[in-house]
Order: sequence, then C-alpha cells, then structure tokens
Amino acid sequence: MKLYGEGILLGYSERQGKERLFRSVDLYLEGQEPGTMKVGIPDGSAGLVQTCQALKQKAVKVTVEVRPVPKLGMTFFDLVAVEAA
Repeated sequence: MKLYGEGILLGYSERQGKERLFRSVDLYLEGQEPGTMKVGIPDGSAGLVQTCQALKQKAVKVTVEVRPVPKLGMTFFDLVAVEAA
C-alpha cells in the first residue's frame, strides 16, 4: 500500500548495521494529527538519498510504501519518492 503526504523533510541519517547501512529521513507530516515520522530509504536508492539531502528543511511531497511483515509483527515505512512542494 502506498501513502501520499505533504510536510517538511527535517533531516537525513545513516546507521551502520552488522551487515549493511541503514538510511532514513525524519518527516514532519501535516494532517489531523500532525507529527514526526522516521521513514526508511530502501537499498539502491542513491538518487533518492541525494534528493533528500538537497531538500533538507524544505516543504516536500512524499510517497511512502507501507510494508507489513507478519512474521515479525512489525510494519515498515519506506520512502519511494520525494519532491519539492
């Protein structure tokens, strides 16, 4: 399932795991209950990383893929697209 929203890209971060590098962005999303959300950036999305770094602290439109993993009982949120608002 994909979600679409508008907000502000607050920042970009990287964290080294045991086997790979995890990338994510913090988004402030607007709506009935506004708030901040950490969204992962999938591996192999170098262009998306550069775009996020360029749009830091700016208004953006985002597309987020919701990825439930029933075995783990968790839901992951992956950034699919971002553009200036």
